[in-house]
Amino acid sequence: MKSNRKMNPARIMLAICLTIFCIGTAGVLSWASIIGAKPVAAASAPSTCGTVTVRMGGQMPSEVNANHSEQCLAQAYRLCQPASLTYTQASIDTGTKRQFSVVRHGGRCQISEVVTQYTIPTHNDHVTYYTCSSLYEGRYGLYIRDCSADGNVFIPARINRIPTPMPTLPIKHPHNPPTYAA
Repeated sequence: MKSNRKMNPARIMLAICLTIFCIGTAGVLSWASIIGAKPVAAASAPSTCGTVTVRMGGQMPSEVNANHSEQCLAQAYRLCQPASLTYTQASIDTGTKRQFSVVRHGGRCQISEVVTQYTIPTHNDHVTYYTCSSLYEGRYGLYIRDCSADGNVFIPARINRIPTPMPTLPIKHPHNPPTYAA
């Protein structure tokens, strides 16, 4: 017996689209669980932006990803989301470690600072706590202002510098002997 029902093209397309949508959604959810993606609600958990270290005699952070760490703290401050950054100024046997944290306090965004001054090998660490008034991200790094008795703190960015003046290098041409720039 033959059926008199004709297949409606709109129903066929709808069934195909729903099937593709369901398979695609399942694939995305499976991939997210494989790569360890966190749900959106977990995004408000405190973030550790990283560490920036400037060694004795240096003017630039030693970490290659220092700029990323600084941008992380600046963005957390702009969005008033909890985050922290550790900034260390180190010499051979002494140093200062500053832990900056962005917190929401009384409806306002606030920066707290914990300063630890240390000496090796005596371990006479001295810890003080401050509240800072604001944070500004500039071209050369982070400027954290009015940290009570600690004053203003500058955390330098990692900048690729071109030496000035430029060194004179030979100019080569495939058919001519090398000439030197003046």
